[in-house]
Amino acid sequence: MLAEVLSIGNEVISGRILDTNAHWLSQRLEELGYRVRFHAAVGDDLDDLVEAFRRAAGRVDLVVASGGLGPTEDDLTRDALAAAFGLPLEINTEALDQIRALFARRQRAMPPRNELQARFPRGARAVRNPNGTAPGIELDVLRPGLSPLPNEGGSDALSGLPADRERCRIICLPGVPAEIVEMWNDSVARRLMEHNASGLRIVHKQIKCFGAGESQIEAMLPEGFVRQTDPRVGINASATTIIFRISAQAPTEEECRAKIAPAVETLYARLGELVFGEDDDELETVVCRLLAERRQTVGVIDCGSGGLVGERLAAVAGAAGGFRGSCAPATADALAHIAECFGLAANLTGTIASRGAAGSSDSPGPSAVAAALAETARLLWNSDWGLAVSPLPPEGPSASPPRPFAVAAADENGVKVKELPYAGHPAWLRAWISKQTLNTLRLALLRR
Repeated sequence: MLAEVLSIGNEVISGRILDTNAHWLSQRLEELGYRVRFHAAVGDDLDDLVEAFRRAAGRVDLVVASGGLGPTEDDLTRDALAAAFGLPLEINTEALDQIRALFARRQRAMPPRNELQARFPRGARAVRNPNGTAPGIELDVLRPGLSPLPNEGGSDALSGLPADRERCRIICLPGVPAEIVEMWNDSVARRLMEHNASGLRIVHKQIKCFGAGESQIEAMLPEGFVRQTDPRVGINASATTIIFRISAQAPTEEECRAKIAPAVETLYARLGELVFGEDDDELETVVCRLLAERRQTVGVIDCGSGGLVGERLAAVAGAAGGFRGSCAPATADALAHIAECFGLAANLTGTIASRGAAGSSDSPGPSAVAAALAETARLLWNSDWGLAVSPLPPEGPSASPPRPFAVAAADENGVKVKELPYAGHPAWLRAWISKQTLNTLRLALLRR
């Protein structure tokens, strides 16, 4: 069954708040087997809301709206829903009882205006809100242009109707995220499972890659791989990580996973070490997992990502045993001072020159610098692995041609160094440098 998520409120369309409701609701709907086809956002304008409800009901089987159920004059969801389908507004006694009970439980007098929150389109059913004053609304309607669905005595509006009559279910929830979650778990999910006549489940799988661009990776796959529909396969780039999203629909979760399995096998076979993880994996979680499996540790000297390498490792739950620490000296003087304080100056072997001298004929190259830093990091943090990023070229990322920097991972068996061009969009350059560094350690761990 097809679904649309509708977000309501001037604060949403103006960008004053981030619409996390649509994100959360879409995930929950697909878990129940609904295919979310559309997202829409509408401000607090009655005509626009009427149009949005009618348009949505004309193209999907389920509409889930959030926002506009408060007691103030700009809360227009109830009015718009009634107007969209030619229904009068009436006091829903179940909803009114819920509102009164909430105020009584909190030992507060209920303002008369809150009764507006119990005015529902005729035939609508109340959705319990355990901790809010705005009950949700559930309404079954025929597609626009047909007659409203009858409903007597609060019974299900679909009962007794011919199976071929086109219909849409609309559920309106308040805009408060915490209330949406409570209402979903309390009754909405159960109602929608009963409503989903197809009985199908949807399962998603993510395969994550790093080390090549989106077009380069797609070229390594069979023709039409990302255009197949059963399972559906999509590809996108997110902060320099390439993500394949695979979705399958079937009566059971096991059947969905069986459909997904061949696509996953193809990705691993064709992309090899470019694949670093699945689903919620990030490079740092994979690195920490590999270190834990080997009972090894890592320490970092980061002169390039502004400390982001260590920050990512430190954020991984359970990483404390494998991650020994990180320092991020921003200047050559600061780096030399750290080495001197720990008695490690000799281990730098004279390779760390002042940043102002970088590029001179006698200055060391970035690969030599990164290798020396990685070896020093092992000693500094008394760790099995040393991970390092060399200082970045002073010319900046806009230089033409781009100047190089390097990342390195060292253990007792040697050093793995990767030299890279310092170029890219400023918005993701630090993230890319940190991921290149972590990926270098990941590959070194896999090959040891």
